[in-house]
Amino acid sequence: MDAWLIASLLVIFIWGLWGVMLKYAGLYMEWYYVYAGSALGAFIIYAIFIILLTLTGKLSVSLQVKPLTIAAAGGLMGALGGIFMVLALKMGQASIVVPLTALYPLVTVLASYAILGEPMTARKIAGLILAIIAVILLSTSE
Repeated sequence: MDAWLIASLLVIFIWGLWGVMLKYAGLYMEWYYVYAGSALGAFIIYAIFIILLTLTGKLSVSLQVKPLTIAAAGGLMGALGGIFMVLALKMGQASIVVPLTALYPLVTVLASYAILGEPMTARKIAGLILAIIAVILLSTSE
């Protein structure tokens, strides 16, 4: 199995549990405590990662400001999205909120087309349409 596929499957599993854990924590405390706890957990992973990169000498390479700024903006988007995810989970059902928010690849595909010049194929369009249908089916009552 390719390494990228293993990593992708781990993302699905980990992020799937992430939504449930945030919702479960939100049953017992206010959303801002849930977010603070989530941020603390993320900070621990970030700190370990940076320490490991520093110890292995991988952070000694000179950095370019523009890509680093774009990466930092991406981190800001992730953190801001995390705030709204916790809020949505606090107010809604995890089984609805998580599939609905999983439509973010729609934005990624469109932005990749517009900004990165990646091709927009019929297969990608069909996949997006099917993803929207899947979210509707998962998010509506029977």
